[in-house]
Amino acid sequence: MSSNAATGNQWYKNNVLVVGASNATFTASEAGSYTDSVVNSVGCKTGSLAVVVTLKPSPAKPIISWNGSNLSTNSTATAFQWFLNNVSLFGATTVSYKPTAIGSYKIQITNVEGCNTISDSFNLVVTALNNPATTTVNNMASVFPNPASPVLLVKFKDAPNTTVDIRLMGNDGRTIKLIRTKDKLTTIPISNVPSGNYFIRITGSNYNQTEGVIISK
Repeated sequence: MSSNAATGNQWYKNNVLVVGASNATFTASEAGSYTDSVVNSVGCKTGSLAVVVTLKPSPAKPIISWNGSNLSTNSTATAFQWFLNNVSLFGATTVSYKPTAIGSYKIQITNVEGCNTISDSFNLVVTALNNPATTTVNNMASVFPNPASPVLLVKFKDAPNTTVDIRLMGNDGRTIKLIRTKDKLTTIPISNVPSGNYFIRITGSNYNQTEGVIISK
């Protein structure tokens, strides 16, 4: 806010004097009704009309998910901007982004009010895993929830005819948990698995599938 008087200003919030606010300009950091009073060289005082400042909340911090090929966010904001190593990515302005390099990714979202917030960093690293497309549609499994907490579920469209191996693996290809099953729905306990980015690898006769998953506690 700016006064047309160069000197003699005193700003008020809700009719209470704001200590030290005696410049010709004033930046409000809180909601309220603001006025300015001016005293001239002979001691005459006059006050301005009130300016009402409202507070608009920032959107909730977005969460980044990784499905093995694309980054995405859970936010329903009106505008998006992806960053790699704190540098904005040209043209990366949609709810999802297919990364072309490893590094630290963030997304900034803006709501309809024009307020924005930025996510925590998501560190994308090289993985030794691949995802060969040798699993038929009928044999594909769903891995959920993603992010997962407190359990991780693997559900087949139909129960496997033979035993399959379900591995929870780290980004380095290390097997953290191994479950052998023929069940249509398998629960993978993750209570002792730290938060982070992992993979579910499903192998067996006519089964070869890899899915990215986030464990978030």
